[in-house]
Amino acid sequence: MGFNKKTNIDKNSYGYKLNYKTLKKTTTMSKLLLALLTGLFLFSLTACDDDKNSYHPNTIITKAFESKFPHASKAIWKLKKNYSVAKFVNNGCEINAWFDQNGLLYMTKTEYESLDNIPDATVREAFNNSIYNKWKVEDVDYIERLNIEGIYIIEVEQGEKELDLIFTKNGILVKAIPDDNDDEYEDYIPNVKIQTVIELVKIKYPNAQIIETDVEDGFIEIEIIENNIVKEVVYDNTNSWINTNYEVKKTDVEEIVLTTIKNEYKNHKIDDIEKYETPTGTYYVFELEKGEHEFKIKVNLKGEIIR
Repeated sequence: MGFNKKTNIDKNSYGYKLNYKTLKKTTTMSKLLLALLTGLFLFSLTACDDDKNSYHPNTIITKAFESKFPHASKAIWKLKKNYSVAKFVNNGCEINAWFDQNGLLYMTKTEYESLDNIPDATVREAFNNSIYNKWKVEDVDYIERLNIEGIYIIEVEQGEKELDLIFTKNGILVKAIPDDNDDEYEDYIPNVKIQTVIELVKIKYPNAQIIETDVEDGFIEIEIIENNIVKEVVYDNTNSWINTNYEVKKTDVEEIVLTTIKNEYKNHKIDDIEKYETPTGTYYVFELEKGEHEFKIKVNLKGEIIR
């Protein structure tokens, strides 16, 4: 009886130790198995991610790319907004090129390490002679687009201020705008839907350079440079010309127009003057200021205020 009781106790004790070792061994194996499964899962995610980023365009696009950039190397392709975008190295510069699905090249962005490396000395000279020549140059890119003049975008910084300076190839500073940290410049891709308007602008201003396009509130805005003057040409959605407007100096305004301003608003300061050319006539828009009060006045070429 005692023997059986002791035996039972030893068996229970032995059984407890056996179960503990088995449990510990099983737990260790489970951890190894879990680690293995986790590794396989992460590997599969990475593989899927690699597959996602490994985009290969059709042969029409690749042939167009090889024809346009025969010396390109390290090309990586991505699909963005229905464009096949190649990122590659050419002549020591990193370039991004946007092709449509028919192999038509819409835009390229060429990155330069500094102003000293750009091929257009006139841009370098223009920057050095500008009011921004003491600002720190962070980045220099050259944007070339279909049917639109190429532009340099020089990113500069002074303190907490960051600006993008837009220069033409012949050194005209078009504008200075806040830097939006968009280094892809996808907003600069030409809008395929307004190519007809671009052709109309070329006919209307054959000696002008088209530098930017925009579609806003149903109107098509084409920015041009004519005789070194930056102008905005506006069309509606029926491709009809609405106006061409641009800033002018006081010395460029007819005396009869200035006389009206002097007589009617002699105690006001002229802040800005814009000239508008329209199908029905030409007029000026004066931005006037008196104290904290600011307003705009339209005056036609006869010196008449347009209400």
